Amino acid sequence: GTLEVASFLIRWRAISHISPTHVFQMTAQLTHSCACDVEFRILPEVNMGEIIARRVINPQTRIGKWMLADASLWWKGAFIRSAALMEAGVLTEPCRCERCEGLDRVRAFICPACEAGMVMREGKSKRWLCIHCDFSGSDKIMLGYMSSEQEFLLDDHAINAVEKKLADDLKDPAAIPQEELQPMADLIVARLSSAHYLYAMVLMEMFERGERSGGGASFSSCLAALRFLEWIGSRELGTPPQALMDELSDMAASSLRFLQQRMQGVRD
Repeated sequence: GTLEVASFLIRWRAISHISPTHVFQMTAQLTHSCACDVEFRILPEVNMGEIIARRVINPQTRIGKWMLADASLWWKGAFIRSAALMEAGVLTEPCRCERCEGLDRVRAFICPACEAGMVMREGKSKRWLCIHCDFSGSDKIMLGYMSSEQEFLLDDHAINAVEKKLADDLKDPAAIPQEELQPMADLIVARLSSAHYLYAMVLMEMFERGERSGGGASFSSCLAALRFLEWIGSRELGTPPQALMDELSDMAASSLRFLQQRMQGVRD
């Protein structure tokens, strides 16, 4: 429309005095950010590109874009994202973006002190903090509150035996029998918490399994979709990568279509 053309002309005039080489160099300096600060769009019709902020960015923030092919990693633990980034050659050391330096909101445990709040690991201080009480502990202290079967994985990231076993079981979610999915979700909630990304992995498998079946969506797959969407919204993660945004939109649309079809002819 006219407003879109005018908006583009304003942006073009703002950088028209800058050499194309300099513009490319500025774009090439973008690094990865798990916070998914910006999106880079190529405009082939004018042989240019534009960088668009996807959220409000505070001053002195290192600006970066999501650079992993697997968008689902965005809602998983910080140490998993770092491992994937290093394996892909994007980074040579654990990620230190704004999100990874903050609280790992997708890997929360029931607080061992108050049993009412959730403890999450802060990347910068490497300490576990409760959002409800004043509990604060190192990895070793946190392990001391956990079960006697403990171990360290991935350098200084503490993972207890229950979390490790569940994570191993979910490496191939499709291999888990249908009747074991809900009990596994219940176990994760009881032993870890409902705010843990492993719980979300089970919900996603429940939804996708329903979609893959010959009959398409079902009430159980819709329920799993709603629970997953509620989970990801509750974690306050910000704006996800565009690929994940599209996936979540498709998930919501599929569930809504199914429910609308089932509601046809139903009266109050």
